[in-house]
Amino acid sequence: MLPCLLRACTGQPKVVLLSTTRPYNHYRAALRRMGVKLDAMVQQGHAVFIEPPLPEPGGLRQLYTTILQALQKIWTENCAQPLILCIDTLTDLRAQEAGQQVWMQFLLQLRGLAHLLEGGVCLMLLVHTDIEGDAVWNCWLQHSAQVVWEVQALESGHSAAITGQVVCKLQCLSLQPGLIPSSASVPLHYGKTFNYRLSDASVDIFELG
Repeated sequence: MLPCLLRACTGQPKVVLLSTTRPYNHYRAALRRMGVKLDAMVQQGHAVFIEPPLPEPGGLRQLYTTILQALQKIWTENCAQPLILCIDTLTDLRAQEAGQQVWMQFLLQLRGLAHLLEGGVCLMLLVHTDIEGDAVWNCWLQHSAQVVWEVQALESGHSAAITGQVVCKLQCLSLQPGLIPSSASVPLHYGKTFNYRLSDASVDIFELG
């Protein structure tokens, strides 16, 4: 979804990409196939890549500091470009932190980034929802999100033309988290299902049918 988000942005977005398992070269190759040049973004000061390995148990406080420093590195005052933090994946980070209180504090700090810097930060967080014991914080995170993309397998099984389905859930049509749309006719919750197809060069998302 990151390439789709980058292409949808007005102007040149600024991105902090945190990977928990995959090296820089993996993302460079994957994004290049979809028309996004990660090397150029890094060289121009529009992107910062935070490499694995994962932090040691109890290291989430230091990781948050690293994330904040990376955002501040590419953020400039009166910056008109979108500022994006992408974490792939939160599930791997959770597996390294046994303490529930420390983990929830980390999630609250991430959510607070949306208001910390002028103009806010768009959080793009990849989560696996099939991990036993993660249901509580997964539900909290989805409830806190404005947009949730849920990737699903095809109910009918394998198809050469369709890889799977994506359910898009729009939970508030406000541009700022927590604000309620002024028009009573605007739905607070909206969902729609799309098909998607993976290829070597792109991800295509299209209507059902």
